[in-house]
Amino acid sequence: MLALVATALYAAIHEWRTGVHQPTDFSTDAYIDAYNGHVGTLNHLRAQRSGAFHVMMADLYNLASAMVGDSTAHPIAALNLDELDG
Repeated sequence: MLALVATALYAAIHEWRTGVHQPTDFSTDAYIDAYNGHVGTLNHLRAQRSGAFHVMMADLYNLASAMVGDSTAHPIAALNLDELDG
């Protein structure tokens, strides 16, 4: 799921790469390489830094869980990237 979201963000930014919005289809053919790159990065992080990977995924889960329901009443806390070092 995280790789898919990262790919969707990549696609949105990619549409503005020239400074002018150039819409493209969000399709497998167009973005499979970006998606596979994100999956590879996550797998590498999980294999090489399993503790950091767990912390990152737990933090992302907690942030996403906080958004369920009335998201206007509770601001979302910032993700602590300092924990990725160890």
